[in-house]
Amino acid sequence: MDVVTLMAESLFNDDMKDLSMDFLELGLDSITDNEILREIPIVKTVCAITKTSIAIKEKFLLRKFFNFVKAFNNYDVEEEEISKRKNAIHNNEKWVYDEIEFLSVYLDDMDSVKKARILGKLYNEYLNRRINWERFCLFTEIVNRMFSYDMDMLLGFANKGKKMAFRPSFKLNLHCANST
Repeated sequence: MDVVTLMAESLFNDDMKDLSMDFLELGLDSITDNEILREIPIVKTVCAITKTSIAIKEKFLLRKFFNFVKAFNNYDVEEEEISKRKNAIHNNEKWVYDEIEFLSVYLDDMDSVKKARILGKLYNEYLNRRINWERFCLFTEIVNRMFSYDMDMLLGFANKGKKMAFRPSFKLNLHCANST
């Protein structure tokens, strides 16, 4: 049965009239966890689709996370900065959680593992004090908003032997060509 048919059966079911009003105020979790409601065709389908899509999204997030960590660890990080963050976590300091939340939100939002690797390199650059927090946030936003195809095209210029320098005085070593 397709989703439209299931939705139609649920929508036009006389029992749904009263039931839908009773459950209108419930959150999605309450509806999908309720065994009685899960017998409604459209709810059953939404539950199945939700589980599948969440599983796919979680697996992709894990791939992005592992690529981020690998890129981050490809280069040395000042031990002082690592210790500072470990201590801040141990002492439950807000700033470190804000920093990790920033990384998590962008990592989750990124649509490719390539972007996650670049984020790992950017974070490394930030911890090594080669860029400040504002620049890190700016570059993160740029990477996140960039189309993967555009990145491929820019990176493809590297095969022509040129490098692209980010201004002011920051190089990410993407090996991109200047457009001059």
